[in-house]
This record gives sequence, structure tokens and C-alpha cells, in this order.
Amino acid sequence: LIGPAAGGALYARWGYRAPFVFGMIFTAVDFIGRVLVVENPLGSQDAPPSEPIEDKEQGSGASDDLNPTRSEPRSILTPSNEPELSVLGVVFRLMTSSRTLVALSVILLCSMTSIAADVTVPLHTQAVWGLDSAKVGLVFLAAMIPMLISSIIAGALCDKIGVEKVAFLTLISGIPWWGALTKQFSLAFFIVSFAIQSFFIGAVASPIVTELAAVARGMKGVGYAHMYAAFNIVYGIGNTCGSVIGGQVYGHVSDGWVVLCFINICISTLCACLVFSFTGENPMLRRFTRPLTILQ
Repeated sequence: LIGPAAGGALYARWGYRAPFVFGMIFTAVDFIGRVLVVENPLGSQDAPPSEPIEDKEQGSGASDDLNPTRSEPRSILTPSNEPELSVLGVVFRLMTSSRTLVALSVILLCSMTSIAADVTVPLHTQAVWGLDSAKVGLVFLAAMIPMLISSIIAGALCDKIGVEKVAFLTLISGIPWWGALTKQFSLAFFIVSFAIQSFFIGAVASPIVTELAAVARGMKGVGYAHMYAAFNIVYGIGNTCGSVIGGQVYGHVSDGWVVLCFINICISTLCACLVFSFTGENPMLRRFTRPLTILQ
């Protein structure tokens, strides 16, 4: 929320290096915070000082004689009976789940569309309306605020109407606004369209993360940490590919911004079809085809 506006203002006031110095300062603060929250591994934690081992064993034996049904307390370090999967085992388990593959694919494609627009919006607004870096930062600020609101709303709706419906509706609702962004008759219209489009694309993350968490609960040997790691890897790949694709399309194709918006329309439509067909324990496609099967 702060980054785009602050980066634009710093660039306009002190030049190219200022946003990087700003990033270095906050990264240093973040690093210090991470160092403070790192805990010792469980295996290296020393047992709290107490009575000698011999005394504890004698005390335990005496109490067992008095209470033969007493069970031994379970140590927090006792390993689980479930076998721990290797990294390749986790990857194989994830690749065999259609719900996981679809959720990660949607994250990959949506992050590509989002970042492809983000890296080209400054060039487009400068070329069409002559905005400087500070004003472009304000345009991004107008887009970031709806994203914060939409993620909260989408999360609440997931509990009420289901993950698959929220993901499908947000993807479908965002498609027309990619088309609206191709219009150049008004800067105000462009900013409003960009904000609404950001509202819907920002709402996709909540149902998809919920879907990954639900899948993780049903997979033996796979936890939410694995899903979260996969989410971050796929999101990073999408950002990398999207920034390259967006820059190449905008720089080497005539009317590159319009072409990029229509590419994003196609990608969003593909994501909506995937969600409609595979997301959720009872996907929407199965709900529509089941009555037809019964009638036949």
C-alpha cells in the first residue's frame, strides 16, 4: 500500500537511487525482526533443571506401584507414527491432485496478469497522459486499497457460499474491466477501471489459499507449510514471467497495452474455466452435469 506511492515520491524528489535506499532500510528492519523470532530447534533445547534422573526414576516407580494404570507422559519430542515424506514425495503427492494443480495454476496465471499490467501501467500512463513518477504512484495507490478490501470480503464469502463460487465470480467479474482499460478517452475512467479490476483480481487469492488448505488437510504427509511454500514458489514464477512478458509485449508490439489487456482477458477466462471444472470438493461443473446424467 505504501510502496508505490512512496517510491514515486522518492524518485521525483531525490532521483533513481532513493527508492532503493528506502528498500534497503526496511529490509534491514525486516531482517532484524526475523532474527528475533527464530527459535532454537527442539532437539537442542535443554531439559529444565529438576531432580536427578535416579530420583525421578525412583519416584516414578513408587507412583506406578500405587497407581498401576498410570500412563507415562508423552514427550513433545516423540516422533509421529506417520512416515515423513521426502521433498520428491511431497511434490509427487501434490502433482497427483487435480485440485492442487488447478489452484497453483490459477495463482501462476493470475500473478502473471497482475504483474504484467503493473510493469507497463507507468509506461502507458506516461505515454498517453504524461504522468510523472509521483502521479503514477498515486494511481497504484488507488489500485492497492481495493485489493485490501476485496481479500477480506472474499474470505468472508468463502465461508458462506463456498470457495469455488467466490473464485469463479471474482475471475468472471474482473474480465470486462481489462477491456475497459484499453480505452484512452479519460484518465479518471482509467484509474477507476484499474481500481475495480484490482479489486476482483485481488479477491482471487483468498479462495485459492483456502482451497490449498482444504486439500492439505486430506493429504497424509503433506501439511499447510508445504502448500504455502508451493504457493510462494508459483507466485514468484508468475511474477517473473509476467514482468518479462508484459515488457516484451508492450515494447515490441504496436498497441502493446491493448494487446496485453486482451491477453489478460484470455488468461482470466481460462482460469475461470479451470475453477468451474475442478475447484472444491464438489466442483460447479459436476453440479451442472449431474442432473443431466440422472435424467438420461
